[in-house]
Amino acid sequence: MTFFEPTDMRKAHTPFDLPTNLVEQIKFISPNIHELNAIAQCLQYDGEYPVPGVDCDSTDAKLFNDLKNVTKFVNEKIENVIVTLGPMGIMMARRNDATSAIYDKEGRYIPRMRASECEIRLYETMRMKEIVNVSGAGDSFASGFIVAMIQGLPENVSVSVGFEASKCALMSSSPVPIIDHASKANGRPGENIAVGVANNTPHTTITRENTWKVVINTLLRTIPIAAWMI
Repeated sequence: MTFFEPTDMRKAHTPFDLPTNLVEQIKFISPNIHELNAIAQCLQYDGEYPVPGVDCDSTDAKLFNDLKNVTKFVNEKIENVIVTLGPMGIMMARRNDATSAIYDKEGRYIPRMRASECEIRLYETMRMKEIVNVSGAGDSFASGFIVAMIQGLPENVSVSVGFEASKCALMSSSPVPIIDHASKANGRPGENIAVGVANNTPHTTITRENTWKVVINTLLRTIPIAAWMI
């Protein structure tokens, strides 16, 4: 079972040049749009490719129609496609609904149902007013999503955890979000990180060791973010 997080558009296609039996072990990918295009090209997609502009948003019908088509094509090969869209959120493609789990409570992967249709959902996220550092945000999203997913939480909650993990990275001067802004002000950098969720809920200070556990527990006390079918 493999979760592939591309790190470079120029290398995104590399696993898909491998023999088919190895490619079939990849169950998850989390590319950005440019990396998705590189993967689709390797898989011989012959339609129009999405071309994001500098100020594009979720109202860009042409962009999202092309993105939907490419994502659906790639989903025929890879069971779970998560396209990271920066401040616009993520696009998820899988053959199940948003409230279904990807892993069961015993930690076993739940294969997609071949007869079901590919469902594509856009999860939008709130734009942050202040960003310290963008490095590591995609990796942090993948980390949070994976931790929630393998605990048997549903897709939409796993995405929420991923968003919160990404938010931690954006608020940290380090690619790995381990800095507590409050403790930094008190002269103790690097101990903790202050994490909050939507709806103006109180911030929770968490340590390096229990970061994602606390994020998950905090999110489970809130309403999961909405997913839009497109």
